[in-house]
Amino acid sequence: METTATQRIVMFFKEKNIRQSEVTKVVSASKQAVGHWYRLKHEIRPYHVQEILNAFPQLNINWVFHGIPPMELSKDEANNIQKLSAMAEENQSDYGQSREECIEQLARANKIIDNLLKQIDDMKKNKDIIKQ
Repeated sequence: METTATQRIVMFFKEKNIRQSEVTKVVSASKQAVGHWYRLKHEIRPYHVQEILNAFPQLNINWVFHGIPPMELSKDEANNIQKLSAMAEENQSDYGQSREECIEQLARANKIIDNLLKQIDDMKKNKDIIKQ
């Protein structure tokens, strides 16, 4: 069974004995929201994933999103990620949006695209039914 990014992040937290209270301190989410993540009741929103990746630079983004090992990066790789992340924060996009805002917009756009693709599939199915 394929795991989600939320499941993998929670797996990382539990393996590293990172408490919910520690996570609440580094993300802009309520204690209740973090508790829901730990119990896998809600998916972690993209901007919270970004905050988590910033707070835990050793967490491998490829593992989080695609399940590609290893779970953790080496210290050198994590340090490089932190440096790049800091540079990205300093250099906002041409439209004045932060990295987190861009990630949120991409997530919303992906949802819209998924809904449109579903509608197209439904229309194709209905067209096939009418032909019969």
